[in-house]
Amino acid sequence: QELLMELKFSNPAMRIQFELIKCQLWYKTGAFSQALTFLETNDIDLYRLDEGGQLDYQVLLAKLYEQDGQHGKALLAWQSVIDNESYRSSGYNSYFEAMVRLALFYARRGQIAEAIKIIYINGRIGVTVVIDFFRPEYYVLRGEICLAEKKRDKAVRMYRKALAISEDKKLREKVALVEMDLL
Repeated sequence: QELLMELKFSNPAMRIQFELIKCQLWYKTGAFSQALTFLETNDIDLYRLDEGGQLDYQVLLAKLYEQDGQHGKALLAWQSVIDNESYRSSGYNSYFEAMVRLALFYARRGQIAEAIKIIYINGRIGVTVVIDFFRPEYYVLRGEICLAEKKRDKAVRMYRKALAISEDKKLREKVALVEMDLL
């Protein structure tokens, strides 16, 4: 990462792409506050990003708000992505990631009808893409919906499917709590 910081750019568009990659690296390495501070203090309109870049920017910002406990801002950011017709028809993976995250947001708050509506916003194709590219998250979402509907056994099965694909310590702890009927 230090080597990346030393790069010099003569092309402003390349500089902007670099800055967003740097923020994504900060996010991936747990430097959430650095990434959030950078994104909040820089005007996206000045970047003149293409549609994919704008979408990636908004998704990253929403994830950082969520990580920082700013759930209201995260909700608004996820919703603005989902409501954007251009993003919806684009087929970008970031759009489908936003679908899953927004649906999880609603499901964890017991708003099951809203969560289901979000996942089916693009019809069957949306569900297919989510399952193909975000399989663990999809099973977690299904588990959250089952849990909210008081279907504990099915929720545990869905969580276990997610764990079989990708290990997650917090999810493993949640499964244990659900199995002990503590959630």
